[in-house]
Amino acid sequence: MNQISSKEYWSNLRPKKGTTRLFESNFVEKFSRIPPYLPHLVYIPLVLYTLYLTYRSAIRPIYAINLFLFGIFCWTLFEYLLHRFVFHLNPKNKILQRFVYIMHGNHHEYPWDYMRLVMPLSVSIPLAVIFWYFYEFLLGVYSPPFYGGFVLGYLLYDTSHFLVHYERFNPKSRIFILLRKHHIRHHFLSYDGNFGVSSPLWDYIFGTNIEHKSREVLESRYFWK
Repeated sequence: MNQISSKEYWSNLRPKKGTTRLFESNFVEKFSRIPPYLPHLVYIPLVLYTLYLTYRSAIRPIYAINLFLFGIFCWTLFEYLLHRFVFHLNPKNKILQRFVYIMHGNHHEYPWDYMRLVMPLSVSIPLAVIFWYFYEFLLGVYSPPFYGGFVLGYLLYDTSHFLVHYERFNPKSRIFILLRKHHIRHHFLSYDGNFGVSSPLWDYIFGTNIEHKSREVLESRYFWK
C-alpha cells in the first residue's frame, strides 16, 4: 500500500467471510489464532488468585469490593482508549499499515473469523504481567482486588466481542442486543466511532457514539434482523 489517509485505509477493508494469513512462518501464524475459550482458562484462575490474596490481606471487605468494581470500570476506559488510539491509529506509511493490519485491520476485513476474535495470549500475557507490577507499584497492598477486577473486565470484553460476532448466539437480552448493534455500527457505519465493546459508556462521554438515519438498513447487512 502507498501512503493513504486513515479514512481511505479503513474504507478499503471491506468485510468478507473467511480468513487470511498474517505471517509467513507457520509457527507464528499458529499463535495468531486462538480458541475463544482459552483466555478464560488462563485468566479466571488469575482472578481467583487475586481474590485469595485479597482475602489473606487486611483490606476491609467493603474496600475490597469497591476496588474490584472500580477495576472493572477502569478496564472499560482502557478498552476504549486502546481501541480508539492504538487499534485505529493513523497508518501513515507501509510499516504502520502492516502493523495496524496485523493488530486490528484483519478483523475489520474478516469480522467472522472466529479464531481471531479474542486477544492472543502472546499479547495479553505480557500486558497482564506489566499491569500486575504497575498496579502493585501504584496501589501496594490494595492492588490485588483492583487488578482482579481489571482482569475480569478484560474477560468480559473478550467474551462480549466474541459473542457479538457469533451468528449462532442470538439471545433476547436487550443489553446484549444493544452491545451487538453498538459494535456492528463500528464495523459497517464508521470505523471512527463506537470504540467501546463491553460498554458504550465512553463513546457517549467522548462524543464518538455513532448515530445514523440509515443504520437499520446497514445493520441488516450483518446477520440479524
